[in-house]
Amino acid sequence: MAAIRIKLLICTCFLLVSGCSFKDIDKRFFVVTIGVDRSSDDKKPYEVSLKLAVPNGTPKVADNTFIVVSEQATSISEAIRVIKSKVDKELDFGHAKVIILGEKIIHDNLRQTVDFFARRRDIQQIAWMAQGKPDAKTVLLIKPKSERLPSNSIFLSFGQAGTQTPFITSTYLFDFRRKLFDEGIDPALPVMQANEEKDLFSINQAVVIHDQKEVLLNKRQTRMLNVLTNSFSNVGLNVSNDNIHFVVSANNPKISYVLHTDGDQPYAAFHVTFKGIIEESLQDLQAKDMPKYERMAKPALAKQVQQFLEDMQKENIDPLGLGMRYRARHTDSVAAEMKAWEGIYPKLRFQVKADVDLTSTGLTE
Repeated sequence: MAAIRIKLLICTCFLLVSGCSFKDIDKRFFVVTIGVDRSSDDKKPYEVSLKLAVPNGTPKVADNTFIVVSEQATSISEAIRVIKSKVDKELDFGHAKVIILGEKIIHDNLRQTVDFFARRRDIQQIAWMAQGKPDAKTVLLIKPKSERLPSNSIFLSFGQAGTQTPFITSTYLFDFRRKLFDEGIDPALPVMQANEEKDLFSINQAVVIHDQKEVLLNKRQTRMLNVLTNSFSNVGLNVSNDNIHFVVSANNPKISYVLHTDGDQPYAAFHVTFKGIIEESLQDLQAKDMPKYERMAKPALAKQVQQFLEDMQKENIDPLGLGMRYRARHTDSVAAEMKAWEGIYPKLRFQVKADVDLTSTGLTE
């Protein structure tokens, strides 16, 4: 009798359990890329564009079919709600791996925009951030001929699963938000630029954001930024001296620095170590002259690092986080620390020591 009562109790409990609200995959649209631009309407400042992957009926056949739906609204969340009324399926943001921001939205509403994506539980915090040029919607409409899945070429570029180049700056949402709201470091975003035919994009520059100012780095500065932040493990170094020209390919460069701010002449001592091979040369190089080539490469590397640091100082931007390193070694209030650092940084001197270890001339003798 007791067993029957227990079974009846269990069956009664099953009646109280709510049903599953999960929708079948054929009733969902997967959002793969999100774009946010500044609209021309001041009453509706946000223009949100969603790139939706259209599911294929044959799973084994890759299909790069997508649609881009846009809407202008007073807020990003309101624009998404209106976009939902334009499609017949539920929007699924679980596969949104890239968030692209337009130039104007970065200048006017960056903090509010980033805060929205950080609050959304269904958007990955490891989504990549980028600036779209000329705007985010144009970048979303790009359809490379080599792309088999919607936005897959962008994923391969930022994740370095496909192309690998020191000119691409990969920035995650959580890391970008941290640098944006923290004091003592300026965040950097890669710049995605579409060609006129909208079948190709280029990512070889970065923009550094400091308060209401955006500084666009050139290709040389972008590459050095990725080297000094350890964002890329394989870089090239051009060396030219005494009618000898060669290129060094270095793997896993090591960078360290120490701030000295107690004296009247504050300085930052950088130590950069490259280890690699000579991958290109205009002359025949001999293995016995390897120490000579290393001595030639050291000042070339130190000069490039020194030039980058001085360029950033001249623009009053700090993408390496020197100010955060200064704050970590002081115990004053944030306001007092930043006031002191703002007085130190413009007169900070840089001392760069470079070590280059060449293991091969790249040729078999």
